[in-house]
Amino acid sequence: MISIDPLFKYLSVFFLFINACLYIWGCRIHKCTVALKYFTAYITIICTIQIVAFVYAHFKKNNLYLKHFYFIIQFVVLSLFFGELFTRTQKKVISCILVIIILILGIQYYTTPDLFYRFNNLEIFITSIPLIVYSIVHLYNSLNKPPKYMYINIQYN
Repeated sequence: MISIDPLFKYLSVFFLFINACLYIWGCRIHKCTVALKYFTAYITIICTIQIVAFVYAHFKKNNLYLKHFYFIIQFVVLSLFFGELFTRTQKKVISCILVIIILILGIQYYTTPDLFYRFNNLEIFITSIPLIVYSIVHLYNSLNKPPKYMYINIQYN
């Protein structure tokens, strides 16, 4: 019996790569805002991490440590993205949260370096929750304005 799983694995990486290329091409062709440049950087970096993890998995190498890069880079770049969309006061809060979380993770990895090769629930939690809050704040801020970058937060039917 033929398995369809490998097809989906290859297609997902292929479409992620195409998506990153289209974002890069769109930013080069059209005049991009700083927020869109941050989002393009996010898509490109995440695509690169995914391709490297895919290659490592293909050769049966340990790729668990790549998820640390994924979560931390996702947190930093999307914090910068949302910071461009928020008010001055909200930008200051994002900057404080960014510094605090990076310090917490830096201290954690300094005191427990073997954690780099293990699953870290704290890292996932403290880098994901602020992004969820930023997304909700962005939706709230967009209630009385024309929607901007809503395709990142919500799905239209």
